[in-house]
Amino acid sequence: MVLNKLQGRINYEKNALGLWSILLITMYFSSSVVFAEATQSASQQKTNESESNKVVTEDVDRRTTNTKHYLMEDGSYQAKYFLNDVHYKDELGIMQEINTSLEDEAGLLKSKKTMSKEAKKKKSLAKDLNAESSSYTSFQVPYYSEIPKKISKGYSIEKDGEKLTFIPLGASARSTAKLNSKDKNKVTYSEVWSNTDVELKLLNTGVKENNRGNSMSKHQRPRPWE
Repeated sequence: MVLNKLQGRINYEKNALGLWSILLITMYFSSSVVFAEATQSASQQKTNESESNKVVTEDVDRRTTNTKHYLMEDGSYQAKYFLNDVHYKDELGIMQEINTSLEDEAGLLKSKKTMSKEAKKKKSLAKDLNAESSSYTSFQVPYYSEIPKKISKGYSIEKDGEKLTFIPLGASARSTAKLNSKDKNKVTYSEVWSNTDVELKLLNTGVKENNRGNSMSKHQRPRPWE
């Protein structure tokens, strides 16, 4: 595995200071996972449900970004908490299940799906997109991402009008995204730098980057990001 030294020259639109508490963009260094996907808290996984007190249904009106509430057979409620967000707020302010599957943002204009308020803001701009200029994104997460078809363009994440963009220096202009047929939230770019591939994965909380390479000399190691 290659330890790639990355530098971030972060392009801000407005003041991006508040983003770090919300967006959690992951710069992922080969063998280190900085952010985990949403998982149940261990303390909440151990419930004392008896067989006579079963879940009837989820009360969706009680949802928060990281909790679910269930109506039990005896009329009581059980709350389950998650380490990270599992819901996003749609354009009507209703909490919906997060879906990190990537799709072409050129389809945003015609999409009939419920979508986040962040995606809704971009809908009016979708008419100017085509298969070459568009990126991959998800309409059902609590932020807006642009996962490029060509890695040299760089990837970005946006929330409440504030945007962060990461651009790889010296990346091959021929390296294009390949969607993962099994994990719909992943794209892979081959030979971004000599002997180095890049994987971008959409999470509930942001974008995780994984750089993978073979043995190489110091002259072959990838350049930083700006």
